[in-house]
Amino acid sequence: MRKHILSAFIISSVILSGCYAQPGDEGYIGDPYTGKRRSVSYSSTSIYNSRNEIIGEIDYSQLLYMTDGNIIYCKYGSNYDAYSNMELYLYNIDSNTSQLLGVIEDWSFLNKNNSWAADGHLYLLVTTGDYISEDKSKQEVYDVDLNQQSVKSIYTVKNPTTYNTMTIAEDKLFISSTDKKGTFLIESYDLKSMESSIMQPSFTYDEESSSGEVIRYITYDEENIYLLRVKREASGDTFVYIDKYDNNFNFISSKEFEPELDYGFDPSDNYDLIMEQRFDVAMCFRVFGDYFYYENRGMIQCMQKLENDEFKSVFRSPYLKWITNCDADGQVNMIFNVERNDVKQKNKNMIYSIDEKTDTIKSAEFVLFDKKYCINDAITDSEGNIFAEVRNGFAESQELDDYRLYYIKNSELDFAETNDFPDTLF
Repeated sequence: MRKHILSAFIISSVILSGCYAQPGDEGYIGDPYTGKRRSVSYSSTSIYNSRNEIIGEIDYSQLLYMTDGNIIYCKYGSNYDAYSNMELYLYNIDSNTSQLLGVIEDWSFLNKNNSWAADGHLYLLVTTGDYISEDKSKQEVYDVDLNQQSVKSIYTVKNPTTYNTMTIAEDKLFISSTDKKGTFLIESYDLKSMESSIMQPSFTYDEESSSGEVIRYITYDEENIYLLRVKREASGDTFVYIDKYDNNFNFISSKEFEPELDYGFDPSDNYDLIMEQRFDVAMCFRVFGDYFYYENRGMIQCMQKLENDEFKSVFRSPYLKWITNCDADGQVNMIFNVERNDVKQKNKNMIYSIDEKTDTIKSAEFVLFDKKYCINDAITDSEGNIFAEVRNGFAESQELDDYRLYYIKNSELDFAETNDFPDTLF
């Protein structure tokens, strides 16, 4: 039954598949804007500093996490017919050396936005085996111990699907999952006692009437837990809510979420379908103070602020993306936006830093050696230093993309407070 339930919530990702890799494809790791396929699943890539000097090199497939001058990245083989092993590495920027941490065998899906780091550990929610079949796949939480430099499975999810999401609150992991009856619930795993339980609340989706409620994402803001809940009526009308809970899942409040959306394509041909399906596959959802960041799978992304009990748009741009920070002990909230000029074939890469405590937003241009190049993916640490993957945004073929890596210290970015935000519609 679950396969049919999920199929009802996957249309938006099919519409936008384009040239991007899908789950199960070589090179796909769950980030739609970095899942663009290359000729090989990993490559040797030079690392540059702010002065455009080469300071290192790594063989990598995907950047995962950044902490204390170290990068955690993964590498996997090229095999279209079978799932491959994922190797996890720790790279030290100063010494330009990589250390193998461990291997996850037979992996098929990982969304790095569901990865969280705390107390020297990085926790990954990984699907192995045939992700399409619940009988042939397994979903586990892997503990990447940065101190012991080891990787091991610590918890097997009771209800595995690739649309499960995970967050960490204090010493517990919370995973939104779906059982075989179509009930959406929360699995809890205590990192200290190693005990698991099923938490309230739960929601159900009825396949026959195509109506009900589902959990699309779970996240934590260092104080409270939030569920992104989608309610669909039999008429096809869709409503989205942000439900707020304390750390013990006691209900606090609920607020309907109606963000102004933006697209990197002309939605007119499939507008009604897109409006109905626009919240079906959430790839990233973050709450920090009164700010809310939402990202669908390569389709829409926006940041809103809750003012006087109403959501107001802060950013609207088809090239707006979250800069990954998995640190549960101190989030740094950054996004990047690429301002494209297709006529002149130039890009302007902007970094925005949001301080929810002082209610200020600062911006800085991420200056690259060539205006054709744009940020493709980026990670940051608790100090706001940035490690970014860039590519030629106007390359005529993937072979000419010329991927590069840049390590830019926060002090090298000329941040200044701003009220000038991207507000670009198609």
